[in-house]
Formats: sequence, structure tokens, C-alpha cells
Amino acid sequence: MGRFVEGEDRSQSTLLPERLDDYVIEDNPVRVVDAQHHLIVDHQVTNVGHDRSQLAQMAQRARTEMQAEHLEVVADRGYFSGEEIVACEAAGITAYVPRPQTSNNQAQGLFGKRDFVYVPATDTYRCPAGQSLIWRYTTVAHGQTLHCY
Repeated sequence: MGRFVEGEDRSQSTLLPERLDDYVIEDNPVRVVDAQHHLIVDHQVTNVGHDRSQLAQMAQRARTEMQAEHLEVVADRGYFSGEEIVACEAAGITAYVPRPQTSNNQAQGLFGKRDFVYVPATDTYRCPAGQSLIWRYTTVAHGQTLHCY
């Protein structure tokens, strides 16, 4: 099923399927790499189509493998989940995961969240076009307090 692949400048042993039919769509490999030594500490293949539920479990497995009392993990935004980050904190693991970009504004030619600057003195946000967004109301959704401007 697999074959050896050679690149022009370097050789690498990689198992590739002979045909596209050999891929299983549901397979999602998750790996934990030690940043200092650049070695794979742990890996797992799941059939969950996203990584949002993998952070705490994989971080705890890595901490066990590395026999570390405290662990700091860095993951891409695909792993972002408030519940997973809380679970990491409860286990003594510090997780650094950026929030996903959920706004489609930039694709529509509008400004994104990162384009606005908070001005604490006036409790407003400054728009790149020079306008100010004022505070409108505060609400609670899913246990989180949201300030709407």
C-alpha cells in the first residue's frame, strides 16, 4: 500500500497511498511535538473531522510521556475551544491557542475585528475609517458577558 518517495534535494521515507481510494476521509492524525528537540512525543488518529476536542487529551498524554510536572502547549487556531483550554488549566497545562477568525467581513471588503482599536478613556473602538463605535449594551450568552458596540 505504501511506497518510498525521494525529493530532489533530500530523501524522505513517507508512506503514501497508491490510489486516492486508499485514503479514509474520516482519518484525522493528531501529533504532539517537543519544540526543544523537534521530536514527536505522541500521536493519535481519530475519526473526528476537527481538532477542537483534542487539545486537553493530547496535552495530558504528552505531559505523561515527557514526565513533566508543568507543560506549556502551543496549538493552531483549529484547536481553539474554551472547554479544552479550561481543561488544560485544570490539569496544570498552559495552553496558547489563537482564537479562530470567524468573521467573513474582510472577504466582503469590510473591516475585520483586528482593524478596530479599543480606546479605554472613552470606552469606544476606533474604526480604521476614523469613526468611533460606542458601547450599546451588555448581555450574557453561554455564561460569558458580552459588551456590544
